Amino acid sequence: MNYKKLSVHTLIWAAITIIVYAVCYNYFSISFSLWLNAHVEGSILEVMSQYLSKLFSPRHWEILLLVSFLISIYYLIKNKYKNAQPWLLVFISLFIASVIAFVLKVILARARPELLLHQHIYGFEWFSLQHKYQSTPSGHAVLAFAGLLSIAYLLKKPIYLYLAIILAVLISCSRVIILDHYLGDIIAGGYIGIFSYLWSRLILEKVNQRFI
Repeated sequence: MNYKKLSVHTLIWAAITIIVYAVCYNYFSISFSLWLNAHVEGSILEVMSQYLSKLFSPRHWEILLLVSFLISIYYLIKNKYKNAQPWLLVFISLFIASVIAFVLKVILARARPELLLHQHIYGFEWFSLQHKYQSTPSGHAVLAFAGLLSIAYLLKKPIYLYLAIILAVLISCSRVIILDHYLGDIIAGGYIGIFSYLWSRLILEKVNQRFI
């Protein structure tokens, strides 16, 4: 896929994501969160979701970010670019996804579901560093898609791609189930994670064509 084609896909899916996000925000988020709070709290589904959410926390992805960077540097020093490339993809994908997610979280400053449930606060605060106002996008969803898709590429078997997508979806859904995010947050996060991976892969492919 070239820059032009990926740019078009990025814009089209951005528009679709924004529309779906707006629909969720205006019509589904409040009622769905209240329903989850009433019917899922304390259930085995919530317990499993909490475990999955902790297992794939941003802190763990930060460790992988550092590890992939160090491995990439090692192979580059040894002039083994082909060995470094998959690890560079993991690093760049996670780095780009993390930066975009952080910037949007601070700018949008959407109140998390906990504020809806306990203080009846719903909406955007705009520009906040407080955790309770960083609902959009879901960091777990962003990093799960960017990281797992990159790892699937590293493992070089098609089956891992499907497993990565399934696991990323489950991780994202867990964030809604435990009421840390709204549905629109994980949809936005999924979009950012997927296209962070796709752009990172395209960048590395272009570097290959030019220098190798």
